[in-house]
Amino acid sequence: MERKGVKLVLKACCRRVHCDRTRIVQVLGHLIDNAIKFGLSVQKPVIEMGVQEKKGKAVEFWVRDNGPGIRKEYQDRIFELFQRLNKDIRGRGIGLTMVKKVAEAHRGTAGVDSEKDKGSRFYLVLPGK
Repeated sequence: MERKGVKLVLKACCRRVHCDRTRIVQVLGHLIDNAIKFGLSVQKPVIEMGVQEKKGKAVEFWVRDNGPGIRKEYQDRIFELFQRLNKDIRGRGIGLTMVKKVAEAHRGTAGVDSEKDKGSRFYLVLPGK
């Protein structure tokens, strides 16, 4: 990331979550890889990653970038298998499907908040302990 000029900012809370650590690390790694991949299209790419408490002891993991963003009409579609919005960027269209499936396997949810040209914030909400 440093070699590519990407700035990473970490923000975290302290709540414990019962989860499959390997799969959650894999999901977060995928979201960071995507943020780097798409964020390189802007002058000074910045990626923020955090964990925060939500209502009812739930915990939200999130990754935000300042990349090109995603138009509203495509936001649900990107979580479907083999769906890719930009064919010029490497990938097979399975990563975000995996993110959603891992969230659901943990009785949680996954989603994105994004606007075209204003970056994206991908999140994974899991029930807390």
